[in-house]
Amino acid sequence: TRVLAQQAPGGFVFGIDLSDRLIDKALRGYRNPPNAFFLVADAARIPCASGFFDTLLSVEYIYYYPDLEAALTEVFRTLRSGARAFFLTNYYRENPYGHDWAKSIDIPVHLLGAEEYTALLSSIGFRSARHRRIINSTPIPEDWAPTRWFPTRQDQAKFQAEGALLLTAEK
Repeated sequence: TRVLAQQAPGGFVFGIDLSDRLIDKALRGYRNPPNAFFLVADAARIPCASGFFDTLLSVEYIYYYPDLEAALTEVFRTLRSGARAFFLTNYYRENPYGHDWAKSIDIPVHLLGAEEYTALLSSIGFRSARHRRIINSTPIPEDWAPTRWFPTRQDQAKFQAEGALLLTAEK
């Protein structure tokens, strides 16, 4: 939110999260520009007027919505006509190398495929719902070390080769 606000000094940027702890951290832990705002809110009940937002960017969050259809319907409501929505995720059906982490958290998540996401966006009323992968071609550092999610260098490489899923749609 902060970085986007810095890049768009003539606009307003809102960070919305269900976690008051994360919003508090964003407010206290960083020097935010005056056009950055933060709200604690459920994505299925965004406290903004219909047509309030020009653009939506959701990064690594779409799979957390408890009621995915309700949240996307609410996002649709809060976007102005002609607005664009962008959802970026590494957790999607076609990338099996990004699935393991979800087994270790105590929060239910949705695992959908690219076509399932675009069909859902279209069923809500979004136009031009599309998807594409963004491949991570960043070289794996020489000092790479195993992690909980990627125990081998090859696992890390496979995950990066599958890439992130970018969903785009218009209202």
